[in-house]
Amino acid sequence: CYQQAFDEALQNHAERSGCTPGEALEKTDIFALHVPFRNMALNALRQALKKHLGLDIAQADAFLQARGFLASLEPAAETGNIYSGSVYLALANSLRERRQQLGDQLPGKSCMIISYGSGNTMLMIRGTVSQRALSIIDRWDLDAILHSPLDEDIKGYLQWMDLPQDPERLNLLLSETSVPPGSYALNSIREDGYREYKYHQ
Repeated sequence: CYQQAFDEALQNHAERSGCTPGEALEKTDIFALHVPFRNMALNALRQALKKHLGLDIAQADAFLQARGFLASLEPAAETGNIYSGSVYLALANSLRERRQQLGDQLPGKSCMIISYGSGNTMLMIRGTVSQRALSIIDRWDLDAILHSPLDEDIKGYLQWMDLPQDPERLNLLLSETSVPPGSYALNSIREDGYREYKYHQ
Protein backbone atom coordinates (compact mmCIF):
# COMPACT_ATOMS: atom_id res chain seq x y z
CA CYS A 1 0.00 0.00 0.00
CA TYR A 2 2.78 2.47 0.93
CA GLN A 3 4.68 1.86 -2.31
CA GLN A 4 1.55 2.15 -4.45
CA ALA A 5 0.51 5.33 -2.64
CA PHE A 6 4.00 6.76 -3.20
CA ASP A 7 3.95 5.95 -6.92
CA GLU A 8 0.52 7.55 -7.36
CA ALA A 9 1.44 10.63 -5.35
CA LEU A 10 4.69 11.11 -7.31
CA GLN A 11 2.81 10.86 -10.60
CA ASN A 12 0.20 13.34 -9.37
CA HIS A 13 2.87 15.73 -8.09
CA ALA A 14 4.75 15.58 -11.40
CA GLU A 15 1.59 16.28 -13.39
CA ARG A 16 0.73 19.25 -11.17
CA SER A 17 4.31 20.54 -11.50
CA GLY A 18 4.46 20.13 -15.29
CA CYS A 19 7.38 17.69 -15.26
CA THR A 20 8.09 13.97 -15.34
CA PRO A 21 8.41 11.93 -12.13
CA GLY A 22 12.13 11.56 -12.82
CA GLU A 23 12.57 15.32 -13.15
CA ALA A 24 10.62 15.85 -9.92
CA LEU A 25 13.02 13.52 -8.11
CA GLU A 26 16.14 15.04 -9.67
CA LYS A 27 15.25 18.62 -8.76
CA THR A 28 14.61 17.76 -5.11
CA ASP A 29 17.41 18.69 -2.70
CA ILE A 30 15.75 17.39 0.48
CA PHE A 31 13.25 14.53 0.90
CA ALA A 32 11.07 14.26 4.01
CA LEU A 33 8.74 11.27 4.07
CA HIS A 34 6.23 10.03 6.58
CA VAL A 35 8.28 7.18 8.05
CA PRO A 36 6.06 4.52 9.67
CA PHE A 37 9.12 2.28 9.68
CA ARG A 38 12.61 3.10 8.41
CA ASN A 39 12.78 0.71 5.47
CA MET A 40 9.31 1.54 4.10
CA ALA A 41 10.37 5.06 3.17
CA LEU A 42 13.82 3.98 1.98
CA ASN A 43 12.43 1.22 -0.26
CA ALA A 44 9.78 3.53 -1.70
CA LEU A 45 12.41 6.01 -2.86
CA ARG A 46 14.77 3.28 -4.06
CA GLN A 47 11.98 1.82 -6.21
CA ALA A 48 11.04 5.25 -7.57
CA LEU A 49 14.66 6.03 -8.44
CA LYS A 50 15.01 2.68 -10.19
CA LYS A 51 11.76 3.12 -12.12
CA HIS A 52 12.20 6.74 -13.16
CA LEU A 53 15.97 7.29 -13.25
CA GLY A 54 17.29 3.75 -13.78
CA LEU A 55 19.39 3.77 -10.59
CA ASP A 56 20.41 0.53 -8.90
CA ILE A 57 20.42 0.29 -5.08
CA ALA A 58 23.99 1.56 -4.68
CA GLN A 59 23.35 4.49 -7.03
CA ALA A 60 20.02 5.25 -5.37
CA ASP A 61 21.59 5.27 -1.92
CA ALA A 62 24.34 7.61 -3.15
CA PHE A 63 21.66 9.90 -4.63
CA LEU A 64 19.77 9.89 -1.31
CA GLN A 65 22.92 10.29 0.81
CA ALA A 66 23.82 13.39 -1.19
CA ARG A 67 20.44 14.84 -0.20
CA GLY A 68 20.62 13.96 3.50
CA PHE A 69 17.76 11.49 3.28
CA LEU A 70 19.41 8.60 5.10
CA ALA A 71 19.96 10.83 8.15
CA SER A 72 16.24 11.59 8.20
CA LEU A 73 15.47 7.89 8.71
CA GLU A 74 17.62 7.28 11.76
CA PRO A 75 15.21 8.57 14.44
CA ALA A 76 12.45 6.26 13.15
CA ALA A 77 14.70 3.27 13.82
CA GLU A 78 14.61 4.33 17.46
CA THR A 79 11.09 5.71 17.90
CA GLY A 80 9.11 3.50 15.56
CA ASN A 81 5.96 4.95 14.04
CA ILE A 82 4.90 8.22 15.67
CA TYR A 83 2.10 8.69 13.15
CA SER A 84 1.55 12.30 11.99
CA GLY A 85 4.70 13.39 13.78
CA SER A 86 6.96 11.17 11.71
CA VAL A 87 7.16 13.43 8.65
CA TYR A 88 8.12 16.38 10.86
CA LEU A 89 10.73 14.31 12.68
CA ALA A 90 12.19 13.28 9.32
CA LEU A 91 12.11 16.85 8.00
CA ALA A 92 13.80 18.26 11.10
CA ASN A 93 16.61 15.70 10.92
CA SER A 94 17.08 16.27 7.19
CA LEU A 95 17.30 20.01 7.70
CA ARG A 96 19.78 19.60 10.54
CA GLU A 97 21.98 17.30 8.45
CA ARG A 98 21.79 19.62 5.43
CA ARG A 99 22.65 22.62 7.63
CA GLN A 100 25.73 20.77 8.89
CA GLN A 101 26.80 19.79 5.37
CA LEU A 102 25.80 22.88 3.37
CA GLY A 103 26.17 25.63 5.96
CA ASP A 104 24.92 28.97 4.69
CA GLN A 105 24.19 27.44 1.26
CA LEU A 106 21.04 25.75 2.63
CA PRO A 107 18.53 28.56 1.86
CA GLY A 108 16.90 28.13 -1.52
CA LYS A 109 17.12 24.34 -1.48
CA SER A 110 14.01 22.48 -2.63
CA CYS A 111 12.16 20.16 -0.22
CA MET A 112 9.71 17.43 -1.16
CA ILE A 113 7.49 16.74 1.86
CA ILE A 114 5.43 13.56 1.66
CA SER A 115 2.57 12.71 4.02
CA TYR A 116 0.86 9.34 4.36
CA GLY A 117 -2.23 8.07 6.11
CA SER A 118 -5.98 8.63 6.20
CA GLY A 119 -6.90 5.60 4.11
CA ASN A 120 -3.53 4.67 2.57
CA THR A 121 -3.28 7.92 0.63
CA MET A 122 -0.21 10.05 0.12
CA LEU A 123 0.28 13.71 -0.75
CA MET A 124 3.45 15.42 -1.94
CA ILE A 125 4.08 19.12 -1.59
CA ARG A 126 7.17 21.14 -2.40
CA GLY A 127 8.76 23.84 -0.30
CA THR A 128 11.89 25.97 -0.31
CA VAL A 129 14.22 26.52 2.63
CA SER A 130 14.07 30.19 3.62
CA GLN A 131 16.91 32.36 4.87
CA ARG A 132 15.20 32.57 8.27
CA ALA A 133 15.45 28.79 8.64
CA LEU A 134 19.16 28.93 9.49
CA SER A 135 18.76 30.63 12.87
CA ILE A 136 15.83 28.36 13.73
CA ILE A 137 17.70 25.15 12.88
CA ASP A 138 20.71 26.37 14.85
CA ARG A 139 18.56 26.55 18.00
CA TRP A 140 17.34 22.97 17.74
CA ASP A 141 18.57 20.24 20.06
CA LEU A 142 16.91 17.27 18.38
CA ASP A 143 18.90 14.69 20.31
CA ALA A 144 17.71 16.13 23.62
CA ILE A 145 14.10 16.00 22.44
CA LEU A 146 14.47 12.46 21.14
CA HIS A 147 16.02 11.23 24.37
CA SER A 148 13.59 13.00 26.73
CA PRO A 149 10.46 10.87 26.47
CA LEU A 150 7.32 11.73 28.42
CA ASP A 151 6.19 9.15 30.91
CA GLU A 152 2.68 7.99 30.05
CA ASP A 153 0.63 5.19 31.49
CA ILE A 154 -1.79 2.94 29.62
CA LYS A 155 -4.75 5.07 30.73
CA GLY A 156 -4.10 7.82 28.18
CA TYR A 157 -3.72 5.31 25.38
CA LEU A 158 -6.97 3.57 26.31
CA GLN A 159 -8.78 6.90 26.42
CA TRP A 160 -7.52 7.65 22.92
CA MET A 161 -8.64 4.24 21.67
CA ASP A 162 -12.10 4.79 23.17
CA LEU A 163 -12.68 8.01 21.21
CA PRO A 164 -15.62 7.93 18.79
CA GLN A 165 -14.74 6.91 15.22
CA ASP A 166 -17.58 8.91 13.66
CA PRO A 167 -16.05 12.20 12.35
CA GLU A 168 -19.04 14.32 13.40
CA ARG A 169 -18.95 13.10 17.00
CA LEU A 170 -15.17 13.30 17.15
CA ASN A 171 -15.15 16.85 15.76
CA LEU A 172 -17.65 17.91 18.42
CA LEU A 173 -15.42 16.42 21.10
CA LEU A 174 -12.32 18.09 19.63
CA SER A 175 -14.07 21.48 19.53
CA GLU A 176 -14.74 21.19 23.26
CA THR A 177 -11.17 20.19 24.12
CA SER A 178 -8.73 22.71 25.59
CA VAL A 179 -5.32 22.46 23.95
CA PRO A 180 -2.31 24.01 25.71
CA PRO A 181 -0.69 26.97 23.88
CA GLY A 182 2.35 26.01 21.88
CA SER A 183 0.91 22.58 21.04
CA TYR A 184 0.37 21.04 17.64
CA ALA A 185 -2.72 18.86 17.83
CA LEU A 186 -5.49 17.17 15.89
CA ASN A 187 -8.07 19.85 15.11
CA SER A 188 -10.73 18.12 13.02
CA ILE A 189 -11.56 15.25 10.67
CA ARG A 190 -12.80 16.20 7.22
CA GLU A 191 -15.70 14.44 5.51
CA ASP A 192 -13.26 12.59 3.26
CA GLY A 193 -11.40 11.23 6.31
CA TYR A 194 -8.34 13.48 6.20
CA ARG A 195 -7.11 14.61 9.59
CA GLU A 196 -6.43 18.34 9.94
CA TYR A 197 -3.91 19.48 12.53
CA LYS A 198 -3.36 22.93 13.95
CA TYR A 199 -0.68 24.78 15.87
CA HIS A 200 -2.31 26.44 18.88
CA GLN A 201 -0.89 29.87 19.72
